[in-house]
Amino acid sequence: MNYKKLTQEMTAQDKYIAAQYRVALNQTRAKLALVYEKYAINGVLTYAEMAKYNRLTALEKSMMGYFTSKNIGVVSSLRTLPRKTLDTMFKDFAYQFDNKYTIRLTWSLIPEKAVEDIVNNPLDKIARDSLTVKQRDRIHRTLTQGFLQGQGYPEMANGIKEAYGKTAYDASRVARTEGQRSAVAAQRGVYDQSAALGIKTNLFWDSYESSSRTRPNHIKMNNVKAVMHEGTLLFHYVTGQWVTGPFSTNLPASEVIHCRCRIREELVEIPEDIETGIPKQSSLEWGKESKL
Repeated sequence: MNYKKLTQEMTAQDKYIAAQYRVALNQTRAKLALVYEKYAINGVLTYAEMAKYNRLTALEKSMMGYFTSKNIGVVSSLRTLPRKTLDTMFKDFAYQFDNKYTIRLTWSLIPEKAVEDIVNNPLDKIARDSLTVKQRDRIHRTLTQGFLQGQGYPEMANGIKEAYGKTAYDASRVARTEGQRSAVAAQRGVYDQSAALGIKTNLFWDSYESSSRTRPNHIKMNNVKAVMHEGTLLFHYVTGQWVTGPFSTNLPASEVIHCRCRIREELVEIPEDIETGIPKQSSLEWGKESKL
């Protein structure tokens, strides 16, 4: 399956995260510049000076206020991303499946339980909530160390920029993990629905190509074929459990965070009562016809 649409979605999400944090960073730099202008001596601002009258505490509070005002939007977008991506990618994969095999199946929406399993994933919530905690620690460390070292404004501003860069990376990692997880769930949903409609396919675990960036367990799973287990096509994972594929809900966080694995299908049989040879359509034409 082609994941181009997911790449587009994730690129847009990365740009949104960067734009939100850029505004907060600019506000933070402006506040820091005012503090240096008011309290610095010969361009140097010491910890001793900032420790007076709770100046450092007040500065940290102001900086976290700027961050929080924009992080609200980031967290909100991360919260809605799984459901949105699941819907978008299910439609795209169903479209690809129909065009690939020149058929037109009667698709239905993914069952609500499957949607809830994606949306209510506790790992996602923990990751989102950790953004504020990590940023607060990074700002505190940057300011404390900077003032203890007697850094000037340019050095301190760069330190704050680095803190925002790390938090933006964390947010993007959450987005990409959840986006990939939703896309794989959508892909599996397409295969399961096509099977219910009579299409027979073999499913294979498809690991990310770069061995240096792929977990050892996932390298071992590459090209492993799903087999029937208790009435469902499942993969026998290297650690013993039966899973639906990458990002299966019974896999631990250590096996799914930032994972890039996918599922690959090989067609076995299309039943005779399903018409084949139907001309390919654009996604817009297919969408109107399928009514998904």
